[in-house]
Amino acid sequence: MKHNYYSENGAQIKIIHLPGSGLEEHRELAEYNLDRSFNISKDLSIISVMNSQCEKDSFILKQCEFNNIQLLNTASDVIFWSNPIKIEHILECLKEVTTKYVLILDGRDTVITGDLDDSFIEKYLAFDAPIVFNGTPVAYPNSPIIESLQEIIKIKGKQKYLNAGVCIGDKNSLISFYTKAQEIKNNMSDNNNSEQYLIRLTKKKNPKLATVDYNNDIFRIVHEYDSKIIEKENGDFIII
Repeated sequence: MKHNYYSENGAQIKIIHLPGSGLEEHRELAEYNLDRSFNISKDLSIISVMNSQCEKDSFILKQCEFNNIQLLNTASDVIFWSNPIKIEHILECLKEVTTKYVLILDGRDTVITGDLDDSFIEKYLAFDAPIVFNGTPVAYPNSPIIESLQEIIKIKGKQKYLNAGVCIGDKNSLISFYTKAQEIKNNMSDNNNSEQYLIRLTKKKNPKLATVDYNNDIFRIVHEYDSKIIEKENGDFIII
């Protein structure tokens, strides 16, 4: 039985994202969870688009293989990779989805740390928004500025900015959202813009379609410079 991870508010974290230095500092967290057994709702599919080079080191791919869970990915054969490519491939994967809800995860540095069962779906539905993205305390890219200071001040949680590496939503809303993101990408002269920028801009233009897990109720991003993992007496962990 694997130990669990909790936010400071006591909520169990179901997905952890370890971008950049977070993976370098906390690689043992990802490796510890490679053979975690977890349940998944029959109403939920998982998408994680990555090329074959990324697949070799993908924690999420190894976790799904261990649990005999299908991982939808149409980007295995992509040679010249840039993150905005993810948007069109996510749309391709969404066409293959037969479930009502979809979890979309970065391929290189995300880890499942809890059951994705019906109770997980209920926690997502409690946000009362079609799509819920992971949050981060750092805006990336930080230029150009997307979020206004007024909306950032209103947010009480630590994770004040959207991170595109993890999200859950109903299939139809995700298709609508990522179609809008692809349209924004296509209308830009620089098609190599950051995927993070494109998704944050899409949310800005479509505020009713998506929200952010500002309080780490189901997701958590872990950086080297602003995250601390504390082991409890029972072996579980708190991330602050």
